[in-house]
Amino acid sequence: MHQGIKELMPAEIDMALKTDPDFALVWLLHYHWANGDYAPAQAAAKHALDRQPLNFPARMLLGEMLREQGDISGALREQLRCFDQDPQNIHVRWFLALAYMDAGDLPKARQTLESARPEDRQSYGTRLKWGRLLALEGKPDEARKQMDEEVLKHARVVWQNLEVAEYYSLLGESNKALDWLDQAVRAGDDREDWMRRNPMLARIRNEPRFQEILESIAFRRK
Repeated sequence: MHQGIKELMPAEIDMALKTDPDFALVWLLHYHWANGDYAPAQAAAKHALDRQPLNFPARMLLGEMLREQGDISGALREQLRCFDQDPQNIHVRWFLALAYMDAGDLPKARQTLESARPEDRQSYGTRLKWGRLLALEGKPDEARKQMDEEVLKHARVVWQNLEVAEYYSLLGESNKALDWLDQAVRAGDDREDWMRRNPMLARIRNEPRFQEILESIAFRRK
């Protein structure tokens, strides 16, 4: 998936399902999610949770998919359940903060990130979230300090190109946002429906290049 060859994932997942189904179901979820196929992704998440109710990656990603489909209250519900289970889990904090951002509750998003453990506050993943929150708060200079070259390098490696596209879109830097969106799609991110309704991409949605990039997803899938 991280190498942009997710078409090889199903065979590996099928083998993993035979030996470690609880873990493998999370990657089956990832596969469908990356394809923008929410129905089978959510089915995999629910199957995983039926087997193991405390499977936090499955619940956390279920919440994220609800957010991407516009169900913010559902997203907050699932992320808060994960948060109650493990308040120190930095991954849960990231997704909870994003749900608060989409809900327009920037103070709670800030509180969620600020109350992380000191060792987690400067992680690349946390700084990716800070960059967008600060941009939403109208603090572009502070946002740019978070999003340095090391953070951008990290984003390219771990399949988080779309997050950087969102950041540049919020800053009004359309060309950079479109470059990162193009990188996301080339890396195998096929969440076309989400890209079309993503509130953080609103400033680039009417750009001709935005339409061309998203049309390439449909072409590839066909």
